[in-house]
Amino acid sequence: MVAALLRAEMESRRHVKYLLPADLSIAESIFRRRLVLKPDLADERENELRRQLLAHRGYRLNAVLFHGYPDGAVEWHRERKSIEELRRAK
Repeated sequence: MVAALLRAEMESRRHVKYLLPADLSIAESIFRRRLVLKPDLADERENELRRQLLAHRGYRLNAVLFHGYPDGAVEWHRERKSIEELRRAK
């Protein structure tokens, strides 16, 4: 979820400034772009860096976009569902 949200923000003119501020060094800018656009989800260090990048949106701070969000209480899973299975979902 974190990687997907960061990717969407990287592609947003409105939010990219928080991920790539103008005063960022070229090396850091390149690193952040790779961190977001080519995430290694098996690398826990990278995952933590991505979580830190979402702090401007209140992630893990119970603020802004994530106000009231149950930190640690939600598990994300990727699944494939047929159209019929989606119709039956509640």
